[in-house]
Amino acid sequence: FLIGSKKWTMGRHKKSLSESEIVLYPADRKLTTRWYVEFYNPQKNRIDRMWIGARFVTEKERLGEFDRIKTELLETGIAPKALPTDNFQPDLAASKRLNSAFTERNHLKKKSKSSYKSKLKMFDDFCKARHYTAITETVAHAYLHHRVETGRAVSTINGDRRILKSFVKSVPYSSNTIKKNAFDKTRKLRGGGEAGREYYKPAQKAQIKTFFQQHYPALWFACKFVYFCYVRNGNELIHLKISDLDLHLNRLRIGASHSKNGYTESVVIPKSFAVELAKMDYSQYPQDWYLVGPDGVPSETCVSVDYWGKLHKKALDKMGFDKGGKRYSMYSWKNTGVVDSYLARIGIKDLQGQLRHKNLQTTYLYLKCLGLFDNADTFDVIKEL
Repeated sequence: FLIGSKKWTMGRHKKSLSESEIVLYPADRKLTTRWYVEFYNPQKNRIDRMWIGARFVTEKERLGEFDRIKTELLETGIAPKALPTDNFQPDLAASKRLNSAFTERNHLKKKSKSSYKSKLKMFDDFCKARHYTAITETVAHAYLHHRVETGRAVSTINGDRRILKSFVKSVPYSSNTIKKNAFDKTRKLRGGGEAGREYYKPAQKAQIKTFFQQHYPALWFACKFVYFCYVRNGNELIHLKISDLDLHLNRLRIGASHSKNGYTESVVIPKSFAVELAKMDYSQYPQDWYLVGPDGVPSETCVSVDYWGKLHKKALDKMGFDKGGKRYSMYSWKNTGVVDSYLARIGIKDLQGQLRHKNLQTTYLYLKCLGLFDNADTFDVIKEL
């Protein structure tokens, strides 16, 4: 196979792939960076990319996944789906006990289940590679240090720590595999308390609005749901249906099966956005159609979970705004909506309801991470220096 070099023989009517058209990156095979496969898509006559999942930790595992992708591409010409993590079976006795505790949590949503399973697999693979047979404090520290060395974000590592600590706590301790909660002595890394993405300042909003309205009008319309209603641009946005829209009460319902907190709740549609929605004749569509289709109008089919996020990144890159998407994303519109609402003197209790937070402390922390403080006006009394 080829690593990090291209030899495309692109033809519009080509129906099969050659091995030279399937390329693995990066060329240096560094484990601290994400690996991906680039290949010529004969159906669409373009170059496509498929990422190798983060759960493939070692070079051997990543090369094995590349071989699987390459084999299926050569046979079918179509990129295979990523392997599910739900069929992971741990080898270590301690990991088996963690997996047992995991399977007992029937309340977990599908996405959470897949994420947790992936974390357990990475920890199990780490222990196997170093011949650890028990979960001790040394092992816990070593694993988190390993995650730091591989270049993972602070928030990701803290998430790994929290999940593993939770699972270890739920397992009856054994003298052979788990003596006590090994992650109790580990510390949460600093630097992971930010709100994830920055918000757009007024000048940035105006700049993006002009560009999006001209080149990506459907994307701009989708961004308004995130900004005005604090809808998350993944599962929540793509699964909104016409039946969820209530323009009589100016409410938008987010269903339990697709919301982050697992509850069905309604949020307020601000009047300025409700007026815009009222101009669209939704009565001509069936009630079970998806509210925001790829063209900005209702659609019978649901777009992919990362459709809007990827399109948003592409749009920002095209306009030269935050290339690479390190600081801003479509989720930044949610943060922007919260900042603008707070500065418009909307109370924290109302923000809590619109954010769908279960307790006020979560809302306080969210606002603090955005740089918003209850006593900000207090300092206005200080005179000019």
